[in-house]
Amino acid sequence: MASRLPLPAALVRRVLGYMDAEGIRESFSGGVLLALSGGADSVFLAYLLSWLSEEWGFRLCALHVHHHLRGAEADRDAEFCRQLAATLRMPFRIADVDVRGEAERKHRGIEESARLLRYRALRVALAEEGLGVIATAHHATDHLETVLHRILRGGGIRALLGIRPKRGDLVRPLLCLGRTEIEEALHKAGIPYVTDTTNFDTAYTRNYLRSEVLPRLTAIVPDPETAMMRISEALSHDAALLDGMAAQALANAPRREDGVESSYLSSLPEAIRRRVLVLLYEEKREPEAADIPLEYTHIVTISRLLTQGKPTFSLSVPNRLFAYAFDGFFEFRRAEATPLPFRGRRAVHSDTTPFPPDFLVTVHRDERGI
Repeated sequence: MASRLPLPAALVRRVLGYMDAEGIRESFSGGVLLALSGGADSVFLAYLLSWLSEEWGFRLCALHVHHHLRGAEADRDAEFCRQLAATLRMPFRIADVDVRGEAERKHRGIEESARLLRYRALRVALAEEGLGVIATAHHATDHLETVLHRILRGGGIRALLGIRPKRGDLVRPLLCLGRTEIEEALHKAGIPYVTDTTNFDTAYTRNYLRSEVLPRLTAIVPDPETAMMRISEALSHDAALLDGMAAQALANAPRREDGVESSYLSSLPEAIRRRVLVLLYEEKREPEAADIPLEYTHIVTISRLLTQGKPTFSLSVPNRLFAYAFDGFFEFRRAEATPLPFRGRRAVHSDTTPFPPDFLVTVHRDERGI
């Protein structure tokens, strides 16, 4: 291991082995944009990638996204990242985003708006720098927290898959390491990092899981991160097979513009139909919203309405989209899109459809009264 890399050799070897096993290393040839927050995980990754860029010969640039949500603390983080990049002789950019303004304009939550703007900024920088992939510093503890959070919200196999090592233009080289060992490695090397104090606010579910639930899990299972990674890895192969079948079913679907014939969808096996619905949703969602899934409740409800032969319905789903069935076809439409030619409204409640207690489906009639 190069002497100038102040990270533990054993951890670096684990990461390199993981990158080879997951095909991450080969994706670096087109250049890497590092998402640099200044936290322990991204600082660890910054040191690692700075060294690897010379060892492997790929271009590297770091981007810090300034959300302007935490006042002086956020300014401190931005300056810390600037100085770190200078120390590592790494090209550096800052993207300023207006999270509160975006949330007000699009009627979204602060967290959702911040995530969307962050990934939008990363992809703009990726294109402008002419690089191949975005490297984020998600680690095994993030993966465990994500799976637990999704389980609490309800979900199928996808909920258990957690954070994947590769997805489109995103790579996560540190998923083989836990948060504690990353922080301990930095402490031993005397490498500073910054801490987002909002991470200690247990009013947020993720923070509560991190501070209250994970320590109790660790008392039962010494390494819950590895156990969850194994479950996700095993399920990923089953999910890949079903996803491939769903993609083929969608390719064979009778379509009209963005719509798919409702009767065709209702004829598919349940496991395939649900995945086709997710694929249709992903066709319409914003690229930055990759971490905003179609909720399990929405998937089940839409699938049940289709199999019950509901000719016309409209259902609000995440990412400012609506699920529409009209004139024999089903599609997802943006909230800003021109409305379909519906007239009149009536609310539908069903004892046979598993709606939450406060759930409401609005059905529209067209000019013919259908």
